[in-house]
Amino acid sequence: MLLQITLDINITLGIVLAIIGSVCLNLGKGVQRIGAETLGKEMLKKWKTNPEDKKKIILWLVGTAMTALSMVFSMAAAFFLDRPSTAVALSGVGILSVVLFSFYVIKEKVSGLQILAIILIILGT
Repeated sequence: MLLQITLDINITLGIVLAIIGSVCLNLGKGVQRIGAETLGKEMLKKWKTNPEDKKKIILWLVGTAMTALSMVFSMAAAFFLDRPSTAVALSGVGILSVVLFSFYVIKEKVSGLQILAIILIILGT
């Protein structure tokens, strides 16, 4: 009985870590997109002169850190799960998070076909 409870806690923790890793990966890319608008040849000049551009560069760095941190969560999830396929199957949840981020924060339009595709991806995983 105690072994079963321990296994359930490990699996639950692994699933939670896999979801956090997937969401972190996808949201990190969304945050990077906001900051990437500023990056280019004039980055250092803008960094020193325009506070708004400085915020975007910092956002890009935060997005990069989130993307890197997602791998830590994914490795931790693999440690707690008995099968890596369980963690991989949860990656569809991260796609939903970046679509919501893009719609509400970046104000991108999402078509009905895209919503259907996201639903199918999540159901398929």
